[in-house]
Amino acid sequence: MSNLEILLDLIERNLETHKNHPFNTHPKYYEDFLCILNEYPCEFLYSTSGKRNALLSKLQLSKNAAYNPVTYCQGISEIVLYFNAMQKNLNFTPEKKLTAGGTDVDMQIQTKNATYNIEIKSPDINIPSASSGLLVENLFRTTENDWTKGIDQIDNIKLKKNDDNKVCSFLKSAQSKFCESSNGICNILFISLPLCEIPRYFGYITNGYSGIFSLNAPIRFLSADCFDKTDIIILSSIADGHTFSYEDVDSPWKLDEFFTHFISNPFKSIDANIAHELLEIIPNSTLEFDEFFFKFESTLQEQGEKINDKNYANDVMPLVFPKYFSRFYPKFYNQHTDL
Repeated sequence: MSNLEILLDLIERNLETHKNHPFNTHPKYYEDFLCILNEYPCEFLYSTSGKRNALLSKLQLSKNAAYNPVTYCQGISEIVLYFNAMQKNLNFTPEKKLTAGGTDVDMQIQTKNATYNIEIKSPDINIPSASSGLLVENLFRTTENDWTKGIDQIDNIKLKKNDDNKVCSFLKSAQSKFCESSNGICNILFISLPLCEIPRYFGYITNGYSGIFSLNAPIRFLSADCFDKTDIIILSSIADGHTFSYEDVDSPWKLDEFFTHFISNPFKSIDANIAHELLEIIPNSTLEFDEFFFKFESTLQEQGEKINDKNYANDVMPLVFPKYFSRFYPKFYNQHTDL
């Protein structure tokens, strides 16, 4: 048997004991995965017993492990990035150790111009059901006296937790894994999310009050020296294609199906050539979205709105994402009612 045949045999056998696995419940989704395995030169991902076990673990198909959607989304996000690198014929290494005694980053891509170290995270997202009652949230921490304090004591009102602490945790974890980013090295924290969470995480990172990447934020939860090895955070809606809309995406295993946006660390400077190359390596909507955001903001100004830190955070950010997503990502957007 070839290495691919051994892998497929293991998958089929393990699917028999994982009845609720997406490969069982969504046949087309599984077929798309098999097509990618045959289309791309990815044998090095399953060429040994150890590598096959690692791949099965990412797929949540280890023999004795129960299926966990959060862990699955983490592993699948890594696999989608591997497939993207194969599609573009990039030289990459999964699970690369960068520092002595440190733990592996999920992926390293090497080109003639630079080395890109990528740490991938997929947070546990709790999306309340329609029966949860009225959902209230303060999108970003804006003042010392949070107006939502105590509001969850009112009947039928649920307070959505602010998850900026998760971004801080991801950055601190990446800091322990990354080497110093200099001399052609670019370190990237890649966060995989459902589309409905993208505006929130964008706000956690950039809003003028407490944004982690905001230069003059009056409220700061993490000092810049705690993430000075991270050059870029990437937000991507990969999670949607593997948790909500298996049958509605042309190919959930291809990164260009999803909204992906780059946010540069303003406390650091990134070589222009590296930044340009990265835009080509990882399919993204960064330039298009930034242009859309600028035009949206300009329209508000033309209508007499004064754009400052306060209404930029509270008004502009929450409004622009639904406009953009409904136009360019309607399949994903229409699944979420809380955008």
